[in-house]
Amino acid sequence: MTTLTPSPYLTSKILLVDDHTLARCAVKALLSRYSQFIIVAEAATGAEALALAKQHLPDIILLDIELPDLSGVEVAKRLLKIHPCRIIVLTSHSDRFYLGPLLKLGIHGYLSKNCQPAELMAALQTTNNHLPFIDQQMTEQLTQQLFTDTLPPEPFEGLSQRELEIVFLLCRGEKMAVIAKKLFLSPKTISMHRQSLFKKLQVSNATELAKLAFQYKLIDPN
Repeated sequence: MTTLTPSPYLTSKILLVDDHTLARCAVKALLSRYSQFIIVAEAATGAEALALAKQHLPDIILLDIELPDLSGVEVAKRLLKIHPCRIIVLTSHSDRFYLGPLLKLGIHGYLSKNCQPAELMAALQTTNNHLPFIDQQMTEQLTQQLFTDTLPPEPFEGLSQRELEIVFLLCRGEKMAVIAKKLFLSPKTISMHRQSLFKKLQVSNATELAKLAFQYKLIDPN
């Protein structure tokens, strides 16, 4: 395991965003060993993250991509408008769904929550130098997709980013009202998108949609 030596010259303020208290505690315990990283605030929702980012102007934001109130992509987009910080996204899923849109927004890192502590520290120190960091698991997936020519999966090729995001949330079993809230759309608009997606993808319900998305490796089975 690589040992990272803290730099005595650079201190970065971190905003930690995760709706799981235990996950936040684990990250705090890890970072307490490194004097160059200081957690200045914690948020459990996207709305809290936006408010705290305005208040503390952190250098780095560790952002859980799955929050209870807002879409992870929407939170990242708004955070970057508030303050030109460096965002490292944390995800509990190994699928690539959010990676492309988030990289286009300008995030600096993308990590699975299954990563080793040393990998998180490497991501933090890499982003301190304004360089991007994608963890090994995600890099291997992207490399495999390039060689097998499965990006994007054929049934989903014509969909917009908004449609893909709705697909992902439907596959997770989210209710229509919840999806509408996360994406800042009306329930009626989400219902129309849902009907259109089922027709385009030739499925009759969310279960069939999830099976199709898993078949073409758009989502992780877990």
